[in-house]
Amino acid sequence: MGSLSQQLVLHGSVVLLAGFIGGMFFARAIKREHGEVAWRVVHAGASMGGVMLIALGPAVPQLALSAWEAGIIGWSLIAGVELFVVGMVLAAISGRRGLSRRGGATQRTVWAFYMLGSALTLIGCVALVWGAARAVV
Repeated sequence: MGSLSQQLVLHGSVVLLAGFIGGMFFARAIKREHGEVAWRVVHAGASMGGVMLIALGPAVPQLALSAWEAGIIGWSLIAGVELFVVGMVLAAISGRRGLSRRGGATQRTVWAFYMLGSALTLIGCVALVWGAARAVV
């Protein structure tokens, strides 16, 4: 298992690839005039998440973090971004937006992916700010 920086870059690369693949489905949806918004979200969201993880790879070692804190940042952001991507793809495939837990099983599943992804990403971002603030003080 590589360093945290290497893991961030690896997972970011996988998520970025998912964004590019989502872009192919986005183009297909535009041609069919159906599902453009959902596939645009997959394409843009996964691309943004992948770039963020890749950018954090070399940045995390510059922060004032214990190994435990660095792990919290890395793994919560990796898991959070990947949960978002799975939720976005499921939403695009199913046509469910996942903005409410009300609805059928697929709607609730997409919502759960988004909520868990949000919680983990928030934890990672708070820890990131904490480590950055300690590094400059």
